[in-house]
Amino acid sequence: MRTRVFLMVAAVAAIAWLSTGLRAAREENRASAIVGDSSLPLGTRANRSSRLFERARRFNADTRPILLEAGVLRFVEAQRPRAVRLIRQVLQREPENVYAWNLLARVTERADPALAARARARVQALSPRVPEAR
Repeated sequence: MRTRVFLMVAAVAAIAWLSTGLRAAREENRASAIVGDSSLPLGTRANRSSRLFERARRFNADTRPILLEAGVLRFVEAQRPRAVRLIRQVLQREPENVYAWNLLARVTERADPALAARARARVQALSPRVPEAR
């Protein structure tokens, strides 16, 4: 009897976890579709997709929605500081995330060239060396 109860509880937990992941993926896809909709002004696309990315990460431990949101926000001058904050959140959790360091370098290129240079150096340090072809 205990085994059955345990299996039922585990099944319900698994279904809840999977449905949360599915919802996050759906919100992320909707946000990406808005970003690609060139009929909307860039600021509108950034605001709408940002709300969806926020919902996508609400129950999602993955940093992908955070970086996608930051990647969109970097195109709106007024939103770049927020993009930097989001990227720094990811780097606190994942200090070896090459994508986040690269995105930080691109976002801060004009506003903070020293930070951009440090981020590019970090990308170089983390990137695997590829031997030259002979």
